[in-house]
Amino acid sequence: MAQAGEALALLKDVAPPTFGSKTGINEFFHFDSAKAAEWGIEPEFLFPLLKSPGDSDRIPVDEGELKLKVFVCRLTKDELRAVGKLNALRYIEWGEQRVFASGAQTGQTWPHGAEVKGRKPGWQCCLSIGAAGPTLCQRIRRTPPSQVQRSR
Repeated sequence: MAQAGEALALLKDVAPPTFGSKTGINEFFHFDSAKAAEWGIEPEFLFPLLKSPGDSDRIPVDEGELKLKVFVCRLTKDELRAVGKLNALRYIEWGEQRVFASGAQTGQTWPHGAEVKGRKPGWQCCLSIGAAGPTLCQRIRRTPPSQVQRSR
């Protein structure tokens, strides 16, 4: 460590640890390859998901090795219909009919769950992108890489 001198930095100064984003309904937002194939969700709505540090054995994370994806759709149902993204639309309509089977929200439909009911549209995954890595920011906000600001 002495040889590295100023080349080392505390992790908290480079990437402050915070809780990750919470979907509120993992059963809806998380996809493995079988579920993605079953629904035929359009690829532009599925993003690599690092659910736990154990999902990768390296830094930087190789997105190609991640087994899970997260469903991110910021279009309304009318917009999905208009642009012909009918599999995502069908999946959202299916999710709107699902009911919580246990816990404090038992009997409520998923869109009325405490963590998602304020989202517009209601199936929008709540991703915190302010301090996220450039890949996530670029993909979620469609920002060109040259314009992505990194936290320091």
